[in-house]
Amino acid sequence: MRYLQLFLVFCLPLSLYGQGCCSGGPPLSGSLGLEPIQGRHWQVEPIFDYNTQQDLVSGTKSFADNPRNRLTYAGLLRVSYALNARLSFTVLTSWVRQEERVRRVGGGQSINYAQGLS
Repeated sequence: MRYLQLFLVFCLPLSLYGQGCCSGGPPLSGSLGLEPIQGRHWQVEPIFDYNTQQDLVSGTKSFADNPRNRLTYAGLLRVSYALNARLSFTVLTSWVRQEERVRRVGGGQSINYAQGLS
């Protein structure tokens, strides 16, 4: 049993990969403040964030003819289960989609996007 505990403490974190995200706005993790839950209870928290950037600013100068528009959709799903008042397990997963729309000179529009689930 002791070897299993040592394995979990030292080797398991090596297989986990943290991922940061630039979502074009305030981070979603600031809204993760949940109340403590009692033993043998589930808690589910879905979070969705929408950001849009339509202004092009350099220092104090604002440009009126900005051809770019960036949209970011981000979501978190947090699921927790409490075994008792002192021990709980939490799973947190995220999804991000970022779009950039560019107006072309002479008409037309180009849309580039990237999305991911972690």
